[in-house]
Amino acid sequence: MATSDNHSPTFPIPTIILPVTGSPQCDQPSTQRFTGLDGLRAIFCIGIVLYHINESFHSIFSILLAPVYCYGGYFGNYIFFMISGLLISSHYKKKICQKEIPFKMYMYKRIFKLYPLYFLSNLAMVLLLLIKGDINSLNIRKLFSTFLMVSNGWFSNDTPYNLSTWFLCVLLICYAIYYFVSKISARFPRLYLPLCVFLIFWGALLESKSWNFPFHYRTNGEGYMNFFIGVILSEIITHPDIKRNRILLLNIASLTLIYFTASLYGFETLPIDTRWVITLLCVNLIFIAIYSETMIKLATCSSIQNIGKCSLSIFMWHIPVVHWLFYLETSAGMSNINPLINIIVYFVLLSTVSHFSYQWLEKSRYKHTS
Repeated sequence: MATSDNHSPTFPIPTIILPVTGSPQCDQPSTQRFTGLDGLRAIFCIGIVLYHINESFHSIFSILLAPVYCYGGYFGNYIFFMISGLLISSHYKKKICQKEIPFKMYMYKRIFKLYPLYFLSNLAMVLLLLIKGDINSLNIRKLFSTFLMVSNGWFSNDTPYNLSTWFLCVLLICYAIYYFVSKISARFPRLYLPLCVFLIFWGALLESKSWNFPFHYRTNGEGYMNFFIGVILSEIITHPDIKRNRILLLNIASLTLIYFTASLYGFETLPIDTRWVITLLCVNLIFIAIYSETMIKLATCSSIQNIGKCSLSIFMWHIPVVHWLFYLETSAGMSNINPLINIIVYFVLLSTVSHFSYQWLEKSRYKHTS
């Protein structure tokens, strides 16, 4: 979901691979696919799309989205930063510690996977502005920062033309910071967890402040805090002494307590910041998605797998598609179409665009970005 100021997350790593054994240092040997996280991504993917298109379709989904509007749309942002940190840590920690991958190659692989979709989805929004004649929105600074992928969180708090792709700009910074944290831990292993914990609390501080200077905006804080929580989750999951059943029961109990507290009293009655409650909720959901057999079985459903597989493309295109759809309908004098029919047309169009985007722009790149 998006934050209260219309920011939203994405799904930058379509293949979910996690080690299942190993120590907290640099010796994570074996890997296994956790399909439960695919299910979690698919659910949040649908939620993000509904959140962003709701107003365009006369707020038809407002009842479903009431908790998000009530407490702020932090859920999706938090959980996908966490998943990103968890997956990057599990896949690259050993390679970085053992000097198997230099910084340039590491960042190249991340950008090579994300940039084509980022570029084309933002280009689609720029072309629409040109066609509409909205020249005032096409200033040189924003064009350069958007297409260099350094908009939000780098040197300004501006968002790209495809608004929701701000997440990727912050995520690139998190990737870079993680690389250097891992490099330091290769020489001083005991510093790894303290550095991650420091970045979690530094991110929380940035979220609570209104500092407007490079790499220290509120959205940076959101990214640092949750990305490195994901890194800590990876350490827990891969630790050989962790008891799977105990972790699962603990998180189910925590999730249940949060649910009943929110149902009876609301989050606002708790003596802590609501965002920390949402953070705990996201952590609970990730652990349950990884350890729950029920969640894993649900995630193997073909429809869930298809959504999870194309989730990056769905996210990248869901805003451009809705803007182009309404523009084309207005240009053709068809602006009075029944909202229900319009929703069906939208989802058919989004599914088609996302499918071809996945086939042409994502699938062929997987082997080059592992």
